[in-house]
Amino acid sequence: MDDAGPDAALIEVTLKRDTEQIADIVRILAELDVPVADCQPGPTPANAGRVRVRIPPDRAFAAVLALNCHGFLNVRVYGGQ
Repeated sequence: MDDAGPDAALIEVTLKRDTEQIADIVRILAELDVPVADCQPGPTPANAGRVRVRIPPDRAFAAVLALNCHGFLNVRVYGGQ
């Protein structure tokens, strides 16, 4: 996974089918040349069914649109620009 830099945006995506969709998220972002610095499940049981992805902040808008177009409708962005 690539380095998104120290000011990376954090995208949180709600999954419909656990881990198999994590690979889909990484693939969708890779098709847009959006580097993924980190991709991991939510850190607490309250965040189960979600994955957090660190990406460059200037690519957050494109990432959210692409994920929405592929059926990931609950996507939130934290941090970045």
